[in-house]
Amino acid sequence: MRVDLNQMRFTPTSEGDDLVVSHIELIIRNLLEAGMSDFTLVVVGSFGRGEGVLVKNQAGKYVVINDYDFLVYRPHGCAYWERKLLRKLSKSLRSELNVWHLDLIPISSEQITAATKTMMLYDTRYGGQVVYGDPSLLQAIPIEEDGSLPHSETLNLLINRLVTLYEGHPKTLTKMSLTYKIRQLAKVWYALVDTILAERGEYQTRYTDKLTALKATESNAKTEQLLEWAEFAAKARVCKLDEDLLTEEFITKHWQSLSDLLRAEIFRLTKRVSGKEITTMSELVDEWRGGQKQSVFSILIKLATFRKDKQSIEQQMYLGLDESRSAGFAARAEKFVRDWYRAA
Repeated sequence: MRVDLNQMRFTPTSEGDDLVVSHIELIIRNLLEAGMSDFTLVVVGSFGRGEGVLVKNQAGKYVVINDYDFLVYRPHGCAYWERKLLRKLSKSLRSELNVWHLDLIPISSEQITAATKTMMLYDTRYGGQVVYGDPSLLQAIPIEEDGSLPHSETLNLLINRLVTLYEGHPKTLTKMSLTYKIRQLAKVWYALVDTILAERGEYQTRYTDKLTALKATESNAKTEQLLEWAEFAAKARVCKLDEDLLTEEFITKHWQSLSDLLRAEIFRLTKRVSGKEITTMSELVDEWRGGQKQSVFSILIKLATFRKDKQSIEQQMYLGLDESRSAGFAARAEKFVRDWYRAA
């Protein structure tokens, strides 16, 4: 079923929405031409919330800054060939649309109606938009908008942000711009804010609402520290930082502060989830070793697969989630995580 995309908002001001609409139409067309049927396409992430970021290049044309994240819903899920197709299309569309990342994530009716509250389902229900197919799909997600999330969900988010923190370090991904690195640090900041708000039952899907809620929380050392970076994070997310802040020295200063706070929060939440006191990265790796696929440990392994250039990252990023890999790789990955954080 076609949806009127021109009646939707994908960016805060709607400037450049025509570009986003053309991209979505191209994605839908590719899915249909590839033989996908009976599907609903949901845009999630920043464009789903109407907070997508576009900037003008030197030629005065809009380009997409944020990732594109889409859920591809089919009632009975996607067959193996369809999942393989989605991965192939994600890669080809990423190149064709000239975006840093594009995800086409398969999801089934069983997952949509799951009783377990996850951050992904919460954000989809209250921060997603159906751009093709059944417009009532999101209402089928049985999650109340009560601002709370399980500790395990915010812990997964924070450990996932270890990868983001790594990307934002001045000495890694040397081919990436300083603007990109600062935006990665802003993502870490927002994840830390999400953790505070979720524990208070005040979790928000929209960036602007997160900041408003943080300012309204009871003041303590942690919230005060985060509020000091609020303006920086908000401007960094939309690429509007002053030029004098786009320096390696500035990034290094903020990276170390965010790194310390991120690790402290991960250790604290690990204790809440597992009941064990964690004080080092080595202990963290040991605690989550041997978890199921997509577990916290798998995300740590994913971090260990990263290299210093974009092409290698795209080739390596899923390596650690492959359960068929040898124990030797896991051992090397653990050593990478421990050594890198010891050096940091």
